[in-house]
Formats: sequence, structure tokens, C-alpha cells
Amino acid sequence: MQIVDEITLGVALGLVGILGAVRLWECLRSDRVLAPRDPREAATISLATLFHQRVSDFRNHVKTLDEHSNEYVAVFTGNEWNSLTETLERLSALDAEVQQHIGSNNLPHAHTILSSLYAPHQASSAIVQHSVPAAEWEESMRVLLKKVVQNLETATHETKRLQHIPNARRRQPTLVTLADVKKALIEDEVISRDVLRK
Repeated sequence: MQIVDEITLGVALGLVGILGAVRLWECLRSDRVLAPRDPREAATISLATLFHQRVSDFRNHVKTLDEHSNEYVAVFTGNEWNSLTETLERLSALDAEVQQHIGSNNLPHAHTILSSLYAPHQASSAIVQHSVPAAEWEESMRVLLKKVVQNLETATHETKRLQHIPNARRRQPTLVTLADVKKALIEDEVISRDVLRK
């Protein structure tokens, strides 16, 4: 019985070794072992990661707010909501493009797109091509989110005033959701400022 266990252990260790060697070979073939050799490449990858996270955060906020769209249709057919979702779609497309460039080791193209988003003084065709505002895009997204939250708060208070809404729902109440999103936006602002100062 112990011989079978030793054989199983040997086979398992052999497979782990083979998988590790294959992964190392893939890294070497992509000409990037663990970290880029050029500091500019490292900065591009870091900025791409930051951009991806920021877009994901905004997407999550929009998804959270969208859960209440059936209750407050007027808010979700307004200009702020449309601007917010359209801008998020363009940013998501840019994020997908940046991630594709990073994945294919085409860092100069990723750098061009990211520079146009994080360094608005450098005019770039990437912004014109993708129709995303270069200056302070994060702040623009926060302003739009805050307007939608404010519109939802107003609609929620008015609805509560006019009728009693049963609390037998599976998700949290709208005002709690709005408070959570507002808190997250404030935290995002502070974190974003700190990250960009570094």
C-alpha cells in the first residue's frame, strides 16, 4: 500500500514539474518573465491594471444602480443615466483594447491609449478615435454617478412620501444602496488621487 502511495506521489510531483516547466516556457516565449525588463513597460502594465480596476468599479456601481431601474423608470431614461452608460461602454471598449494589447505584448499601443486617458495634456488620436473625454474621465464618471444617485434619492423620497413601500424584498432598500454607492465614490476619489500622485 505504501508503494502505491509513493508511486502516486511521484507521478503527482512529476506532473507539477512538467506543468511548471511548460508555464516557464510560455513566459520565456512571450519575452516577459514575471516582470517587464523596461521600467516604462512596468509603468504601462501598472497603469493598465489601474485603468481596468477603475472601469470595473464603475461598472459595478452602474450594475448596482441598475437593479432599481424597474422601480424608478424616469431616472433611468434621463440624460445623466444615458451619458453614464454610454461613457462606460466606451471606457469598457478601451479597457478591452488595452487588455488585448497587454496580452499580446503590444505595450506601445497600450501605452498610447493609457497616456491619452491619464495624461490629457498629451493630445492623442486614441481619444478622438474612441470618443472618450481625455480630461478627468474618472471625475466625469463620478459626477454622472452622483447625479444619478441624487435623482434616485429624490425619486425614492417622493415615492415613500406618496405610498408605503413593502420591505419584503430580497435585495437591500434603494436608499441603503445609494448610500453605499455614494460612500464608495468618495473612497474612490481619495484612492484615485493618492494613486495618481505616486
